[in-house]
Amino acid sequence: MYDRAFRQAGFKNIIPVVSQSIIDPEFPTTIKPNPEFKQCFDEGIKLANDLKADLIIATDPDADRMGACVRTSDGSFQVLTGNQIATLFINYLLVNLKAAGKLSSDYELITSIVSSALPFKIAQDYGIKTKHVLTGFKFIGEEIDRMSTQNDGHFFDGI
Repeated sequence: MYDRAFRQAGFKNIIPVVSQSIIDPEFPTTIKPNPEFKQCFDEGIKLANDLKADLIIATDPDADRMGACVRTSDGSFQVLTGNQIATLFINYLLVNLKAAGKLSSDYELITSIVSSALPFKIAQDYGIKTKHVLTGFKFIGEEIDRMSTQNDGHFFDGI
């Protein structure tokens, strides 16, 4: 399923880790099937080294968490934190919205109080409104609801 989603998004050269593509409730290829831990990427790192790939993306078994691991300048791999991934994602969206002439000052980025400050600062540099809320999507959702009922800006993203 991820393969189809990536291809529909325009990505090419998607190579799955076959040993981890087989559904098995025992998760025999990793100690912890959690993409927040580097051990989850061990099989992917072996394949990436063979193929000279620079990016590995993994999800947990029900795909509600995603992780990324990138090759560093010394050739090793580093697992990105959720905050690092969110920062790259926000920057990518803003760069592309601006390039397409679709960046609006009505957009609002909602961040939780425990999220990195960097996406907040990037959004402000692009003229996007920002707001901090308590931790949890519940609070981001409440803010989205408030914005839609009060016609107060447009939800851009929440982290």
